[in-house]
Amino acid sequence: MVLGLPAGEVRLLDAHQAWADEFELEKAHIIDAVGDYIREIQHVGSTAIPGVPAKPVLDILVGVDRFEEAGACIAPLGKLGYFHRHEYGIPRRHYFVKGDPRTHHLHMVERDSHHWAMTMAFRDFLRRDAASARAYAEAKRSLAARYPQDRAAYQRGKDEVIAGLLASAAALPHEAAVQLLESGFTVIPGPSIPGGHARLSSAYDHVVATADPCDIRVSSSTRVNDIVNRTSEFDGIYVFPPLLAACELVMDEPYKLSGTCLRTLSPFAAAQDLHVDVRYQTDDWPMVGFILMVDAFDRDSGATRFVPRSHLSAHAPDDNPGTHDASTDVLACGPPGSLIIFNGSVWHGYSENRTDRQRRSVQGHFIPRRGRAALDYQARMRPETAARIGDVARHVLGISS
Repeated sequence: MVLGLPAGEVRLLDAHQAWADEFELEKAHIIDAVGDYIREIQHVGSTAIPGVPAKPVLDILVGVDRFEEAGACIAPLGKLGYFHRHEYGIPRRHYFVKGDPRTHHLHMVERDSHHWAMTMAFRDFLRRDAASARAYAEAKRSLAARYPQDRAAYQRGKDEVIAGLLASAAALPHEAAVQLLESGFTVIPGPSIPGGHARLSSAYDHVVATADPCDIRVSSSTRVNDIVNRTSEFDGIYVFPPLLAACELVMDEPYKLSGTCLRTLSPFAAAQDLHVDVRYQTDDWPMVGFILMVDAFDRDSGATRFVPRSHLSAHAPDDNPGTHDASTDVLACGPPGSLIIFNGSVWHGYSENRTDRQRRSVQGHFIPRRGRAALDYQARMRPETAARIGDVARHVLGISS
């Protein structure tokens, strides 16, 4: 039997050419049924990766223009035997299953979505990197042997492997990696946000306006804690592959997300004193921080300033106050959507906001997995968040499924 797996069972088969053949046959049927709505259709999951063992169930990724219009595909796909399970935990995804025992999973998402990009990046990375594909295969076999009747434990183990591979799949550009290691910070294009920048900006303002007062701290800037348990627009930020790659590069040990917040710098706010988030080679070291620019960062709006190479020093700015030469500071500037990634030991602080406008950003930091996170995401987890986030997010958050 080439395809078919009873619910709840963990059983892997060696890679089989018949899986690719079955996909091509099914692809033709799907195009015949709903081709007018499809921009692209791809074979994904482990059955799409040569040499990798897989559960005998095909995963099919279908790209459409708009999630709402794709609702017209439900009835025609039903005639092919596909049962529609709505979004099934992932916003703006039509999820279908076929067969008893299960033979096919169909994921219908917008072609320009974060879900499409992440799924294709992971598949293509394993297809071109034989060593990583072998490591993934070995990990899956080991986990399946260890947990043949415990699918949740199998999945948790696989999540850890996937998180590391995703970091490798979209590693930092070489120049950015060098700058992060040598200077202590870098600025790169940030993740694609579903709905674009306008939707992120609107979601940001909504969260700030409706947040529980217990999550808000006000000084020269306003912080709203926890981007995880908000709206789906923030979901792709803390699992952005280049950001995870930076954690792998800097920390060189298992890591997790610690604190996150929305941070709004007030108009005409004075410059922040330079500081470090963690001292070099102390018990809490190392740390990786990030700042996603919701508004542009420039010399007038209070862009964050950094002292290059200061992350290599055991000293902090408050050890010798008043002695720092400000001419060595570098402003991290960029348009909305840019992402600052920095070593938590680098000296930094926002500069003066000379404008009459607020300057908004999404911020957070990662710490060693052995450490205690600033926010307890397991305790804070809302049912709607747990239903929509993926396996990589659960691993990064350090929570159980």
